[in-house]
Amino acid sequence: MRMLIGIAFLLGGLLLIGLGISASGSLASRASEFFTGDPTDRTLVYWISGGIVLGLGVAMLAVPKLIPRR
Repeated sequence: MRMLIGIAFLLGGLLLIGLGISASGSLASRASEFFTGDPTDRTLVYWISGGIVLGLGVAMLAVPKLIPRR
């Protein structure tokens, strides 16, 4: 069960990072970067949340004692 959840977190994290990469190429994000030097908040949320979820997935698969067995 733990392995299945870890794989789901990995896939979810990769999906969020992919959405962030896609959002960074949008017209709104490019305009925001041009005027402010920063990507849009939506892009940053995708990247940060994707990184966190991906990290949780890796931790769940790499550290077997992270979630104790019942």
